[in-house]
Amino acid sequence: MTIQDIGFYEKPEDVQAVLKVYPVTSKLFSLALIKIRYDKMDKASQIRAEKTMLAMSDGRSWDDKSRSETS
Repeated sequence: MTIQDIGFYEKPEDVQAVLKVYPVTSKLFSLALIKIRYDKMDKASQIRAEKTMLAMSDGRSWDDKSRSETS
């Protein structure tokens, strides 16, 4: 019996939609999910999301991105 069988967890609609296009283990899945949720985020969360997407796309750590913006 899985967690979904007992009704403990159901995937949100946005996750289900992205799963139709990308596997959950894909970097593209994470990027797509962030983009879908972006407009619902507050400003601070949007800034973190942008840094995360940049870090994921070029392989640098999130902290490296933070330092490069202040330099």
